[in-house]
Amino acid sequence: MGHQETYRHNEAYAKFLASWDAAFYAKYADTLKPDQTGARALDVGCGVGQVVARLKDAGFDAHGVDVSEPNIERARQFLDNFERLPLTILVPDRDLIWKAAEIKAEFSISYADCFAVATAMGLDAKVVTGDPDFKKTIQLVAVEWV
Repeated sequence: MGHQETYRHNEAYAKFLASWDAAFYAKYADTLKPDQTGARALDVGCGVGQVVARLKDAGFDAHGVDVSEPNIERARQFLDNFERLPLTILVPDRDLIWKAAEIKAEFSISYADCFAVATAMGLDAKVVTGDPDFKKTIQLVAVEWV
């Protein structure tokens, strides 16, 4: 099983992320917030959703994506508990699939990253990430670096 497949099903990692102090996430949310209230932000690799929740609470149109099923499940639980976390499980339609494929054909980045870029483009949102591969796509989408 590869690294991504291990991460996709890693309940222990999701539990670990959920246990971190809220002040830790506050630093990221405060650093990564867009310049204008109401602006959009996309947290790529959102974990269990704490940064997205803080950005949403601060008045931003924040969204998160993650490949880890346990992380998304915990984010859903967080949403159920607080009814404020705007995590969307994105089921790609034909247009998004084609846009991601076009990006993949042009840039040497993972297909998952192509979906993140295509989604951010469609939402007119920033990608919030520390992944250096996104440097290749800055002409397509705004990137906020962690």
